[in-house]
Amino acid sequence: MRMKVNKLISKNSVNSPGQLHCLGIEIANSKIVTKAARKHIKMNNQKRWAHLETKNQREMLVKSEAVDTFDKYQAAGGKSALSTKDAKAILKFIFPMLAPNKKMSSYNTGPKAMSRLEQFATDSGYKIIWGSEMERFVKDDKKMQQEEL
Repeated sequence: MRMKVNKLISKNSVNSPGQLHCLGIEIANSKIVTKAARKHIKMNNQKRWAHLETKNQREMLVKSEAVDTFDKYQAAGGKSALSTKDAKAILKFIFPMLAPNKKMSSYNTGPKAMSRLEQFATDSGYKIIWGSEMERFVKDDKKMQQEEL
């Protein structure tokens, strides 16, 4: 019975009456089909949770890299040019907030990333500057961490 359940899941034929017929399994009142359906649902839920966990971990990594880079930039007085890696780290974090409809892949080199960071200010008529947005985020983040304690 266990082999039949695994065969149904491996061929992804739990929801397909035609596949079940080809495998020689009667659909009505079949324990094998119901067990396979339950196992299939459980496996899909586990995959979804694993995907969400990895997505959250990636977002946290991008956020922490950006904050660390910004702290380093501020410690240098905010006047020094950012390295390629640093500019990309900040842009990867701030880009979805300031330009949600544009693609990050257009700015995957250091000079392009730095020019895009500077371009945020000119696009908004100097109303939004990436440094001020990062400062605001860092303050909000620190405030949230203190409230959690």
